[in-house]
Amino acid sequence: MSNKISKELAIHRLEQAKEDLAASEALYKLKLYKSANNRAYS
Repeated sequence: MSNKISKELAIHRLEQAKEDLAASEALYKLKLYKSANNRAYS
């Protein structure tokens, strides 16, 4: 895999992780613990 593709993939995965974390935090605040925890395994 080329360095450019590796870097783009890493950036994409970090963006996804940030979105998943934000979603988990929102679900947790709504006391939807099971759904928030399921995000941890996405």
